[in-house]
Amino acid sequence: MYKYYYRKAYMSGTSLIEFFKGTGRDGFFTTVFAALSSIHPTVKGVKELWLNDEVVFSVNSDLGNFMLSKNIDEHSCIMADGDSVCIEKIEQLLAQHPQFELAVC
Repeated sequence: MYKYYYRKAYMSGTSLIEFFKGTGRDGFFTTVFAALSSIHPTVKGVKELWLNDEVVFSVNSDLGNFMLSKNIDEHSCIMADGDSVCIEKIEQLLAQHPQFELAVC
C-alpha cells in the first residue's frame, strides 16, 4: 500500500499530493497510472535531474497537465502548476483505489 498526504505546498499555497510510503518499490509508477486511468494520463516528457537524483514525468490528462516526480530518497509527489482542481480530482481517484491510503498531516 502507498500512503500519501494531500496538502498545500510550502510557501505557495498550491495543492499537491505527497507520497511518503512505498514509492521505492517496483511498480509505483504503474500503480499510480492505473489509479488514474479514467482521466487518460499520457506521459509527454521525462526529465532526469541528476543534481538531486530525481525523475520528473510531465503528464497530459483529461483534467489538464500535471507532474509526477520521484527522487532517490523515495520522496514522490504530484503537482499541477496552480491547478488545484486537477490535484483535487486526482486525490479523489487515488482515494478510491485500494493501493492508496490518505494520511492525515
